Amino acid sequence: MVIRPQTIIAGLIILFFTVTVLLYGPATTGPFFFDDYNSIMNDQGQVNPRLKNPFTALDELRAHPFRPDRSLAWLTFALSYRYNGLSPTAFRAVNLALHGLTTLVLYLTLC
Repeated sequence: MVIRPQTIIAGLIILFFTVTVLLYGPATTGPFFFDDYNSIMNDQGQVNPRLKNPFTALDELRAHPFRPDRSLAWLTFALSYRYNGLSPTAFRAVNLALHGLTTLVLYLTLC
């Protein structure tokens, strides 16, 4: 019996995903302090308008992809807010997905 490299790679990806979910999963229900809370909420407890439309941040990111500002951060905030409001689980899920995508792009680049 010969095991193909694609099977090994798929198995490693599934194993990595499973271990990540097992280790990171409990964090979705734990205490949460969002360090950018002051950016996304004003003093009266109202949500920043930039959170309500992820396309604004996406347009800024597309127009100036290499400018060192916070367009990508605002895009992730807006996606998280659209996904599930101010839920910590949404912010963590989007963060994890972004890091996973970045890892995949880096892996494909190196290959």
